[in-house]
Amino acid sequence: MTDAPPDLTAVTVHRGSLDCLAALAAQTLGPGRLEVVAVADDGDAEDLDRFAEKHPDLVRVVRAGAPGGASRTAALAAARGRYVVFVDHAETPAPERLERLLSAAGDADVLLCGASADLGGAAGTAALADLGAARLFRRDLLDGLDYPDGPAAAELFALRALAKAAAVAVCEDDAPAAPSAASPLELVAAAERLAEAADGLDHASLGPDSRDAVLAGVFAREIAAALDPRFLALDAFARAEAWRAAADFADAHLTEGLRAGLPVALRVRVSLAQHRDLELLEAALAQAAPRYLVEDGRLYARYPGFRTAADLPDEWFAADGEPLTEAFARGVEPRYLVWTGVRRSDYHLEYSCFLPVEGLDADAVRVGAVRLPDGAEPAPAAASTGFPEPDAAAATATAPDGTATVATARLPLEGLAGGVGKWALRASVRLGAHVYDLPLKAPQGYVRREGELRGVSVEWGRKRSIVVKVRQRATRHGASRLLGFLSDR
Repeated sequence: MTDAPPDLTAVTVHRGSLDCLAALAAQTLGPGRLEVVAVADDGDAEDLDRFAEKHPDLVRVVRAGAPGGASRTAALAAARGRYVVFVDHAETPAPERLERLLSAAGDADVLLCGASADLGGAAGTAALADLGAARLFRRDLLDGLDYPDGPAAAELFALRALAKAAAVAVCEDDAPAAPSAASPLELVAAAERLAEAADGLDHASLGPDSRDAVLAGVFAREIAAALDPRFLALDAFARAEAWRAAADFADAHLTEGLRAGLPVALRVRVSLAQHRDLELLEAALAQAAPRYLVEDGRLYARYPGFRTAADLPDEWFAADGEPLTEAFARGVEPRYLVWTGVRRSDYHLEYSCFLPVEGLDADAVRVGAVRLPDGAEPAPAAASTGFPEPDAAAATATAPDGTATVATARLPLEGLAGGVGKWALRASVRLGAHVYDLPLKAPQGYVRREGELRGVSVEWGRKRSIVVKVRQRATRHGASRLLGFLSDR
């Protein structure tokens, strides 16, 4: 190793495989800028020693006396870099990953990855809600901090570091975290530890809302994970014990202000657990795609219990102002897709579907076709505040159907006069403050792929999304002649 301290120390705990270490050895950070402190906490690390011998200017091996937090604390004591990053043994970061993170950190004390960009700057209460995003730490910030044990160890460590930080930076690009392997009771216990740690913070210096910021993050991470649908597979006794633990945590820590700030799906789950209505809670956990109600300018999610059970306030189910792209898209149900028209100039592609919303205005739904770049697949767009402009608009009509809305669209094929290529059929729907722009899916069963107009057909993209294909033969002598060809009969 060189005498000059490196820019970054990557800490990883050895668990048998050398894949993580190989990925760290392949990083683009130049010689002397990166060191790897690999912890052997199981006493048997001959392969790790051999790897370190092959990379003497990169890898140092630390033998910890005990696994868990003690091993990472020992690694921190050995770290010499200006910044420290913890790399899980199962991770294999891309070659440029650590250099990109180091560059994003700048001179900040902590780097949050995958967090909202508006958290950058002075370390305030907002950063405390996103503990799971903390990845890089300035080394001298960590003096005196031990790495804790337990399922909330990373969040507790980040909380203590952020409480000392003067500034944070944000890197929006980060690999998603793996689902927690902890049981629901372990997750609630982790939430309790974080709540206890939040009580011990110096809120006078961090700000009056700092405790609520930590608790908001705890509900969004640990309690949300404890109330995950996958735990419906547990036996009835274990489920009831888990739901009661989450309810007790809510009794102790959930204020009405915190409840109002939770996303609607989580707010319903937490509230039903706290209400001790376990039957409704499990029904809500099993419902991945609720229907919605637009009423008097408000948007409500029709989770189990909405206006059917006594003493459940509408506010629990309010979904105003929050993006609902995935849940809404799952609830859209195709009805049919047919070709219509008797003359080339009248040919249309007609599509109909159920939208999982009651009370939609007629102008809240628009359907159209959007030209797909070569190799692109249709995908939902991020929720926005305005309607996007399609390349070809369809005439769209809506009608109520119980707790749903039927939308029927007729796309004129002459609207695809832009030429040879592929076009995604999409719907834009306004719900509350957001417009959702979604690819439409093909109905199940037989669908006629070719229309009367030769050279125009439909095919399925990712997840059966509808793609209209215009081939050269449909344009006769090229894309610019499609309109003339459509109207020559």
